[in-house]
Amino acid sequence: MSDFFSDIMKNGALDSLTADQLDELILRAQAIRSEQQNGKEETTINACPHCGSIAIKKHGTTSKGSIRIICKDCGKTFTKSEHPNTRLTRSQLTALFTGVIENLPIGKLAERIGVSRYTAHRHKIQIGDILFQKLAEDLGAVNEKGKPTLVFEGIIQCDE
Repeated sequence: MSDFFSDIMKNGALDSLTADQLDELILRAQAIRSEQQNGKEETTINACPHCGSIAIKKHGTTSKGSIRIICKDCGKTFTKSEHPNTRLTRSQLTALFTGVIENLPIGKLAERIGVSRYTAHRHKIQIGDILFQKLAEDLGAVNEKGKPTLVFEGIIQCDE
């Protein structure tokens, strides 16, 4: 995967991304992770997870920036974060992308963003998956379900 990131870097793809494009990249990574973990596509919050009611409304934000939502039927609240399925702050996400661009080893990447090695590795793999999906889409190498049909052979990633 380091060659893949090197190719992306030679083209300046990640360096030239705007803040909105980085946000989209993060959201796509989270959608892919959710799809892989749940076996289904991630959906937006449009019903209460407690009672299933669709009578919900925004109810402020948490101290960490997540959107609070309240159910009008059961009265319970739940959150919808700006970046679902991640607890990384914007500065941590920026450090993550910078570390991936610099091709830092997992240990140094984890140290830089202040998370465990497992979390850093998981996020680095997600970024690679998103870039791979984008590459496959650009090359037209996706099946009818939108899954990449490209196959790479050999060593894909080697860290520490």
